[in-house]
Amino acid sequence: MDSVDIGDRVREMVTRWNIGVAYEDLGDLAKAEEYINQSVQIAKSIGHPKLEYCRKGLEEVKAERHEASL
Repeated sequence: MDSVDIGDRVREMVTRWNIGVAYEDLGDLAKAEEYINQSVQIAKSIGHPKLEYCRKGLEEVKAERHEASL
């Protein structure tokens, strides 16, 4: 990947993260998990330094979704 491709992937990662957070704020935890998971997958594929932050956010949404289902 060249730097342009990586820059595009970073923008896509951030956009998907933000969409996920918006869905979380709206209470649609399934959609939030879907978009945040996509962000994590992109971060992993490009070796982004915020990968662990993204993974933690995904785990928090999963836990929140689990609690809401009880």
